[in-house]
Amino acid sequence: MERKLERPCQPILGPMIRGWDKTLDQSEQAVLAGWAAKVAMVMAYIHAPPQPVKREWLDWMYWHQRPPANWYVWMASYNGQRPTYFSSDAGAHASLPSGPMVDVYAQAATLIIGYAALKILGPTSVVRVEEPGRDAVIRLWPLTGETTVRWPPPRHIDDRRLPLFVDMFLDPGQPPRPLS
Repeated sequence: MERKLERPCQPILGPMIRGWDKTLDQSEQAVLAGWAAKVAMVMAYIHAPPQPVKREWLDWMYWHQRPPANWYVWMASYNGQRPTYFSSDAGAHASLPSGPMVDVYAQAATLIIGYAALKILGPTSVVRVEEPGRDAVIRLWPLTGETTVRWPPPRHIDDRRLPLFVDMFLDPGQPPRPLS
């Protein structure tokens, strides 16, 4: 999958890692979202014991190089003390504000590389997720219909706000469970 996801993502993510302005067209949004979803799926296997990713999600990624239809990917700008950071919550209990709160189990991950921050949420059921404020977090996937999006957003995430970004939609009162 290196040629299909890694190489096309390099000219998109590279400027973002360095903190440079970047305008992403819809194709670039889809490429970055696909790469982020792949990383989130791989990150699920770092747990001991590993939390296997749903087979249909892996198959979808292999054939389409895009996140599954019910997945969400957001990007933000990070300006703090951690040049790299990741967290993976396979089987996390998510509370999603989709009208009334909807509780679902999800594959969730947060990835920070340089100034680029990505949040990935793969619910096990189809739900509509209301957007966090666009002043700090921009949705990449599903595509919003906007022809282009600008990075970085007007506000950045610092170390004080990082836990809010990491725990976005997660319900810490519920233990993780296997996704399968």
